[in-house]
Amino acid sequence: ALRSFESKHGEIPKGAAREKARRRLELQAATVRGILSANHEAVFTVESLYNGEDLSMKVTRELFEKAVSDLTKRISDLAGRLAWEDVTGIELVGGGSRIPVVQEHLETQVGLEYSPLLRRRVLSARLSVPCSRHHQVSCVCYVEGQVLLLAGRKIPLGRHLNGDEAPSKGAAVCASNHSLIERDPSLKGNRRIWLKDSHHRTYTVGCEGSDGRFLIAEAGQKLQFHTELEVPVPQGGRGILTIFESDLRGSTDRKSQAIERYEIASLGGAKSLRLVARGDQNGIITLSAATTEFIQVTMAFYPTA
Repeated sequence: ALRSFESKHGEIPKGAAREKARRRLELQAATVRGILSANHEAVFTVESLYNGEDLSMKVTRELFEKAVSDLTKRISDLAGRLAWEDVTGIELVGGGSRIPVVQEHLETQVGLEYSPLLRRRVLSARLSVPCSRHHQVSCVCYVEGQVLLLAGRKIPLGRHLNGDEAPSKGAAVCASNHSLIERDPSLKGNRRIWLKDSHHRTYTVGCEGSDGRFLIAEAGQKLQFHTELEVPVPQGGRGILTIFESDLRGSTDRKSQAIERYEIASLGGAKSLRLVARGDQNGIITLSAATTEFIQVTMAFYPTA
């Protein structure tokens, strides 16, 4: 766009004027990019870009895709370095996931690289798009369908949520799942949207200094639950409880991932702890002490790795 303008009206001198023009062009480019995600052409217009002269030009999707050809090449380069046998899902993050040529490239070029060894393997794709550039919040939609991966078969990708829709749709889904009407089984046709009523992972708890893992909630168990359990306290331990998450049903091994840690106050010489594990209707798990007169269990921190 800048080259087109300067070919007609002369070069914009370096300095404040050129920097101002560049910023205005970038803002309009972002707008046109969004339009071309849904349309095949758009008008690129900036009024009084320099010395009172306007810039107006038609931009086609084909021209835009040519300009971002380096981006699709990076996708191919990355795909060529992957061991596809280890791939369990694909996640598209950010505004680039809206570009049709990027989605098409993933479905065709990358899809053809899948190995026949992946027959009968199942892929659950998900699309995660930040709510806005100023918030570190991601709204994630899981693709409901499961896709059998066969050699040479395309990978179906769909965009279910974008940055503009995330706040409103996220609030609507949350409200729907909390609605009494949605939970009333006598009202036919109503169901929980997207969210499931059961855990899809297994959760266990362990005390620092001990190899033991104690089951809190198993994959397939209802989200809302109330469980009492007794956890032995190892001698010399600091009184740190960790909640672990595992993809394996009923798993109590040490390969699971730590997701929350709790600190025990006034542990004293206790040999075991009676705990209460609760799960709410959103799947959030919390720990507390069964007997608050003797100990207090409080959230310590979330593991970063």
